[in-house]
Amino acid sequence: QYGVLTRVPQNSPLTILGRDGLTMWLKVTLADGQTGWVSTALVESPTPLLEHPVISCPTITGDC
Repeated sequence: QYGVLTRVPQNSPLTILGRDGLTMWLKVTLADGQTGWVSTALVESPTPLLEHPVISCPTITGDC
């Protein structure tokens, strides 16, 4: 399990790079260039999440 890298204020813009295969996690880039994974439960997107590409996540189980 990974720890929290940073906290982002509500309504902060994110660039979605991709999602895990179960669409439970999104790989995102913040405005300051930091990249990480965020739960889809915490993100609103004008684009349906399933339209983002599936990318691998850095865990042994693949569960991001």
